[in-house]
Amino acid sequence: MYQARTAWGLPEEISQKTGKSKRLWLPGGLVIPWRDSAGQVIRLRIRCSEPPKDGSRYIVAPGSSMQAMIQWTDQAAVAVVESELDGLLVQQECGDLIGTVAMGSAQAKPDTGLHGKLMNAKRVLCCLDSDDAGGKAAVFWTQYKTFKRWPPLSGNDPGEMFQAGVSIRAWVQAGLS
Repeated sequence: MYQARTAWGLPEEISQKTGKSKRLWLPGGLVIPWRDSAGQVIRLRIRCSEPPKDGSRYIVAPGSSMQAMIQWTDQAAVAVVESELDGLLVQQECGDLIGTVAMGSAQAKPDTGLHGKLMNAKRVLCCLDSDDAGGKAAVFWTQYKTFKRWPPLSGNDPGEMFQAGVSIRAWVQAGLS
């Protein structure tokens, strides 16, 4: 779907090729909204039904915040994952045991507020994907004194592990012990 950027509260942009207003492209797919503490939508990420041939399967709507998706209130421990879908899954399965922080990518880093909270966490489970990017990025997270690398047991990420029949709750409980 293409819509006027101004309909979404975005400034008008003029295409250098055509001299006309650029339109906002919103592909078909699973929409993952993220709201701030006041309930305002601050990010729309779309997992494309049909990924572009030369791009990512995830599209972030222009104007979206790129801060981490944090679902962590009073839990002593936190699981750091890459994707919002993985964060939502871990929160659904064991939010009473652990908070979740979905960074959005392996290379993303916490902002100052999140960094301070991570420094005081009883346990930081680094659950980044089981690929090269996740392994390399895990080095950054060793600065947190309660860091524990906790990659998925099966598949590349918690979602694939869940699809393979592995209990997310049991996996998190083992990481916390």
